[in-house]
Amino acid sequence: MPADWWPDGWANQWKHVWLGVTCEMQYTIDKLHRMDQLRNIPCQIRWVSCEPTLDEITLDLHGFHLVVDGGETGPHARPAQLDWFRNIRDQCAQAKVSYVHLQNGRALNNGKKCNCHKLPGYKPGVACPGRVPGCRLLDGQLYEQWPVTPHAPTPITPTPAVRKLP
Repeated sequence: MPADWWPDGWANQWKHVWLGVTCEMQYTIDKLHRMDQLRNIPCQIRWVSCEPTLDEITLDLHGFHLVVDGGETGPHARPAQLDWFRNIRDQCAQAKVSYVHLQNGRALNNGKKCNCHKLPGYKPGVACPGRVPGCRLLDGQLYEQWPVTPHAPTPITPTPAVRKLP
């Protein structure tokens, strides 16, 4: 992106701004080069949304701080595979990049019941609709790893990296 698209002093004065791109499938990474374009823009936090995750994705996380993923929802949602989310989670762990899993969408969970109702602060129909397809848990754990930055307008309280439910 051309440098004249950004306000004067962008790199030094706008440290509270996080910039992100959506890469829901490998095509958007390989052909549209969204992550490469964002990697060239100076900013405090770069993040990528792989939501809805529509296929197996391989990410080059160099220069990125956060990945958010999740399955598609709604009446015509395309089903995801839990292995797609596991793969993204594992790539983030390998690259030491924060990872947030929003929900499984229509992913199949091998008949296991959802345990979202055991989460602190659970609100029926909000944290999880109470059924496995919309569950926020991946392999029985809630992933909410947020990057910490000293330039946030208000302090970010880091959530536990991973919470395993009883």
